[in-house]
Amino acid sequence: MEGLASQDDLVRYLRQSGLVPQSVDAILPDLARWERRLRKRGYTAVPDLRLMRNWSLEEVRCGNEIALFLNQAAKNQPTAHVLRNLVGVRQHKP
Repeated sequence: MEGLASQDDLVRYLRQSGLVPQSVDAILPDLARWERRLRKRGYTAVPDLRLMRNWSLEEVRCGNEIALFLNQAAKNQPTAHVLRNLVGVRQHKP
């Protein structure tokens, strides 16, 4: 990962993940907040999904954070709950 995480990088990531353009457009207002949260948690770049097999531990963690944001935006609470535990947003609750 190189450079600073940007909203354009988040859009690229979301498109690579298979989201349809309408879904990406629907969450555009959230991207500035997502970018700030990633930087606050120490991530400096958004990983490239095409290179997922070679991701570093930092890139895996960043990808999990983005997955959490996406599932929270989609109101997918069961998956968001698991991801909150995984990324350490809160203490694990079985």
